[in-house]
Amino acid sequence: MHQELDIIDVPVISAAFRQLGIFVLDGSGSMTDPVQPAGGGSKSRPKCQEVSISVRELLTRFKVSRKAPNFSFGLVTFNDSVTFEGPVTALVDIDDNGNYDPTASGVGGTFIGSGLEAAGRMAKGFLADTSSGLPSSVVILTMSDGECAKPDVTASIADGLKADPNISIAAAFFATKGGGSSAGHALLQEICSDPATMYKTVYDAETLRKFFEASMTAAASMAGIETDSQR
Repeated sequence: MHQELDIIDVPVISAAFRQLGIFVLDGSGSMTDPVQPAGGGSKSRPKCQEVSISVRELLTRFKVSRKAPNFSFGLVTFNDSVTFEGPVTALVDIDDNGNYDPTASGVGGTFIGSGLEAAGRMAKGFLADTSSGLPSSVVILTMSDGECAKPDVTASIADGLKADPNISIAAAFFATKGGGSSAGHALLQEICSDPATMYKTVYDAETLRKFFEASMTAAASMAGIETDSQR
């Protein structure tokens, strides 16, 4: 796996590149199913709560990095359609104690393509702003735990996004240890930019957080951006 960002560094440096991470998170009904948190223990938590924890932890870790000024984030949640579409926000202005539960705006089925379409609009708007003169890239951080209702449409939308060399898609399949269906993982492997480095099956918040963090670095490499952690 790619090296995680070098965090807990001081002092903060000025921006040398622009990278947007867009969380595209599944809010289908199965995301309320319980899973065991990392480290074991007898108390389970809903998958949606684990996802919120992973996003909050990732944002917190990025905020304490000296590379924080380089990053912005956006949020899309979906089920049958988009349920929430948050604005692109500079990392320094993001509330890393916020609620990132993908079921907070309702539950339903699973149409990953709806989330990718919304993320695509965000990505294109971000890349169109060239006022800073800095190299820019976008990584769409996708998470689902089930089978998409329209896989062909979703794959087509993903192909269109990946045609832009400055846009990468990472995809995580949130599985359940010891049971549950694995339907849907094949599509996530298909839509990601590189199944070897940009896809992972995860079971808890910590694994998802680590994967998304590593994907940010991998996406910068794909776009030809050399981050400080790669020097």
